[in-house]
Amino acid sequence: MAQYELNLRDYWRIIRKKKIIVIVTVVMLGSFSFFFAMMNKPSPMYQAITSLKIDKSTDLTGMYMQSFSWYAGDEMATRGEEIKSIPMIEKAAQVMGLLDSSLTTEEIRSNKEYFTIIEKLKARIKTEQEGYTNIIHIRVTDYDPQRTSDLANALAKVYIEESFQMKNAKAI
Repeated sequence: MAQYELNLRDYWRIIRKKKIIVIVTVVMLGSFSFFFAMMNKPSPMYQAITSLKIDKSTDLTGMYMQSFSWYAGDEMATRGEEIKSIPMIEKAAQVMGLLDSSLTTEEIRSNKEYFTIIEKLKARIKTEQEGYTNIIHIRVTDYDPQRTSDLANALAKVYIEESFQMKNAKAI
């Protein structure tokens, strides 16, 4: 039995004879790969982070209350939960224009469509404390980059306003 060694010329001759099959195979594999990649490409997720510095109370009542030795819970964790609470998100949605600003809390919560908007926004929000500092990060993740940054900024703005009003109410 004769043994043949194939060299580069032999391979090239085989490719030239079967060029239609080679070209069709390359084109089909390339188009299927491209089609499969386009069908399974992930949607981009955007993330916006707003940071808030939380100052402790400096009025006489606050200092007196802080001098007690009993543990009242983690103040920063409480503030973080307060930021992503439904009343804050309702006000942030009104600031963003997603809800009419003339609506009351009862009207928003009784209307299923409005409350669904609030719940979808709430699902996109996370708060976290930076180490052992008094800085809270509001992290918003969404598919729309503009809505992501608008929601993070609106939440920070609403929390600052509400915190200011609460401090004024305590002082009065």
